[in-house]
Amino acid sequence: MQITSTMIRLEELSVFSEEMERILRDEQKRLAKRVNKVAEGYKDPEVRQTYLDDMGEDWDRMAKIFPTILRTSVFARCISDFEHALFALAKRHGLRTQAALDLSDLRGEGFKKVELYLVKVIGLPFPSNTAEWKQLLNASKIRNVLVHNDGRVKKEDRAALKQIVKQWEPDVSYSDRDEIIVGEHASEKLVE
Repeated sequence: MQITSTMIRLEELSVFSEEMERILRDEQKRLAKRVNKVAEGYKDPEVRQTYLDDMGEDWDRMAKIFPTILRTSVFARCISDFEHALFALAKRHGLRTQAALDLSDLRGEGFKKVELYLVKVIGLPFPSNTAEWKQLLNASKIRNVLVHNDGRVKKEDRAALKQIVKQWEPDVSYSDRDEIIVGEHASEKLVE
């Protein structure tokens, strides 16, 4: 039940993300049209350029900041929802099997902790070696950088995260300022 409701929520997040991206594109077009119309009214080139420079902040907000907030938030939420569902599944299996250990008795975090619990304590077969599981673990690492470090990659993690991000290109990219950038379709790829 938890997995089914999570899959529905993930699909809703995907639809939400697509709709918000469309709205942002429409607003960018409206802003560009409005700014260009006003700029054309300025005959003095210096005044026109000053106006355009002043409007640059609004353009950055609409073209860069808002999409970044949206994409990062949806990506992080998808990972968190799926992680929550797996934790609930592990706890249910623990109760059903009357496992000797509770999930909270184990060390570790996130997906790896759930995997350890389901395999070692519950004895369930687990897709640990599948490409999908590895992709999910890597997505979780990306999420952690986005959530806990505002997308900035620590020096000691750069090499490993660059490799992880390469697997997600073009949906996730690595900037020359050592930041992870979530692209428009990253959450859709995650939900697949």
